[in-house]
Amino acid sequence: MRCKTLTLPGSANAESLVKRTDFEPLEPSIHIDPQSGRKEMLIDGAPSSVFQPEQPVTGDVWDALACPVAMFAHLKTPRVLILGLGGGTIARVIRAFSPKAYIAAVEISPAVIDAAREHFDLDSLHVDVTRADAQDFLSAPPSEFFDVIIEDIFLGAGRDVRKPSWLPEPGYTHAQRWLTPTGIFVANTVNESQGARIMCEFLYQYVVAMRIDFAHNTVFAASNNALDAIALQNALAGSEVWSKVRERISIMDIKQHA
Repeated sequence: MRCKTLTLPGSANAESLVKRTDFEPLEPSIHIDPQSGRKEMLIDGAPSSVFQPEQPVTGDVWDALACPVAMFAHLKTPRVLILGLGGGTIARVIRAFSPKAYIAAVEISPAVIDAAREHFDLDSLHVDVTRADAQDFLSAPPSEFFDVIIEDIFLGAGRDVRKPSWLPEPGYTHAQRWLTPTGIFVANTVNESQGARIMCEFLYQYVVAMRIDFAHNTVFAASNNALDAIALQNALAGSEVWSKVRERISIMDIKQHA
C-alpha cells in the first residue's frame, strides 16, 4: 500500500488540514471476537469497520456501498475512490466484486490508517491511500477521474452520529467534478438521508437507494448515466458476493430522468 500526504497550495502539509472545527482526533480501538476471529474497529465508540479473514462479505452497509462497482464490470480496471477509508472494509468488498479495480482512498486520521494496516491487513488490498481531509482533497482541482466515488464520512457516535458541516454541500458538488461522465456517486447516510437525497436528485439525473435489513442506513447511488434498480440488480446477478447478501439489501428507484 502506498500512503501519501496531500499538500495543497497555501498549506505546508496535511498536519495543517486536520485542525478543522468539524474534526475530532480519531483514536480507534480494536475489538476481536475470540471464537470467530472477527475484528471490529470502533471510532468514538461507533463501529467503523469489520474484518474477518477469508470473509469479505459483512452482511451490513459496507456491502451495499460496494454494490455500484458492479456496474463497471465491463471495464478492465474500474477506478474507485473511497472518502473515509476506516479499516478498509469497503475496499475489501470491492476487491471481491472487482479484483482488478484501482482503489484510491482518503483518510484524515493517521491512527486509523496505522490500525487498518496492523489489524485489518490493509496492505493486501493494494489501496492507494492519501492522508488528508476529504473536503480539502475534493476542493482541489481534479488530478484524476473515477468511475465510482463512495462517501462514507461520519463524526460522533450513537444518536450523535452526523456528517461534517460540508456534507452534503459543497462536498457532493465537489465530488461530482472527480467523476467520469458515466460515473456513479455513492453516499452512506443515517440521520441526514433527506438532505442527501435532495442533493443527489439536484445534481444527477438518476438516483437509486439501497436499504439494509436491521440497519438505519440509507445508501444513495447517483449518476448522469442510465442507472436504475433493475440495471443494478442485473449487474450484480452473476456475482458470488451478491448471492450472499441480496436477501438483506433492497434496491429502489428514487429518480429516473424523463
